[in-house]
This record gives sequence, C-alpha cells and structure tokens, in this order.
Amino acid sequence: MAAGLAAWITDYAASPALAQLGGSYIGGFFIGWAFRRFLKMAALVAGAVFAGIAILKGTGWLDLDWGALEAQILQSMGALQRGAVGLKQFLSGYLPSAGAAGAGTFFGFRKK
Repeated sequence: MAAGLAAWITDYAASPALAQLGGSYIGGFFIGWAFRRFLKMAALVAGAVFAGIAILKGTGWLDLDWGALEAQILQSMGALQRGAVGLKQFLSGYLPSAGAAGAGTFFGFRKK
C-alpha cells in the first residue's frame, strides 16, 4: 500500500500546477472549517457581551456614548472594506490557486 501511495505522489509531483491546486484546496478547506468554528464562538461571545451591556445599562451602572461608538464602528468598517479590496487585488494575481482555496474554504465551512 505504501508503495502505491509513493507512486501516486510521484506521478502528481511531476505536475506542479496540480499539486499547487490540491494544496490550495486542502488549505482552504481547513481555513473554512476553522472559520466556521470561530464564527460559532464569536457569536456566543458577542451575545454574552450584548447581554452584559443590556444588564449593566438596565441597572444604571453603564452609560454609553452611542455617537462615539457609531463613529468608531464606521471607521473600522471602512478600514475592513479597504483591506478587502487589497485582498481581492492580491488574490487576482493567484487566481487558479485562489479558486481552489475558495472552493476548499466553501466546502470546509459547510462540513459539520
């Protein structure tokens, strides 16, 4: 069995493009899987934070400046948007690998 696996790897090692696409797909799959786990935990933490803020605001222990908070959030969203545009330009140079990584990320995110 090990000899068959070694021969299979040797056959595909001759094709660097195929190896690059496969590696990108596998990397994307694990990124998607990890991102899905991260989103679940982030949702739980955000819910706990919002519940804590609501409790503290209801008891009068906390007074928030909503205008300043909104300005900070808008500034952060603008920075994230500029970063996403830069990432898009970077990935367009690596389109075949980015496509395979995107497919892997999609299927990794869907994996339960």
